[in-house]
Amino acid sequence: MIETFKILTGREHVNYSKLFELADVTSGLRGYSVKLFKPRCRTKVRQNFFSSSVVNEWNKLPKDVVEAPSVNMF
Repeated sequence: MIETFKILTGREHVNYSKLFELADVTSGLRGYSVKLFKPRCRTKVRQNFFSSSVVNEWNKLPKDVVEAPSVNMF
């Protein structure tokens, strides 16, 4: 989860759009604006990729944790 936080906040030099897709916040999602969209996976191999396996847990985190100002606060 810490690595996901670093990627999404720009602390790692990784283009997050190659790993994650942000969910459309206008579609009725409550909470914060950094919810992730989980693409449909047809194979077990794809389901175990880092970018697919962390989405559910990331979306369960509370707003104050996701919007933390630093890694230590996360």
